[in-house]
Amino acid sequence: MLVQTPGLFGGRAGVLPGAAVRNSREGQTAEIGIGALVTLTSPDEVAELHLAGGSGFGDPLQRSIEAVQRDLDGGYVTPQGARRDYGCVAGPNGLIDPGASRELRRNLASNVAKKSKAEA
Repeated sequence: MLVQTPGLFGGRAGVLPGAAVRNSREGQTAEIGIGALVTLTSPDEVAELHLAGGSGFGDPLQRSIEAVQRDLDGGYVTPQGARRDYGCVAGPNGLIDPGASRELRRNLASNVAKKSKAEA
């Protein structure tokens, strides 16, 4: 049984490992979990390994925009990941828009608060 390690001080839980076999010609992906033995039978097949991620430390929406920008610049996070995980909006030039990010963070924080109240 796999268990996600919870984050600390508002950090999110780590990501579970997994694997899949993707067939680009047929457009199919088969999730195979972990520990499966796989034989690729075609050059169109690709084995994808999803490594476990560590848990977070602190609320990701409180991370400074400058720190997220450094991660974007260093290739540690994609623009999509910056938006999803940190509430930062990157423009086409790769630079984070502080105003749009503050608004997105407000909305995300509000949604988290509503969800917490509903679960209580």
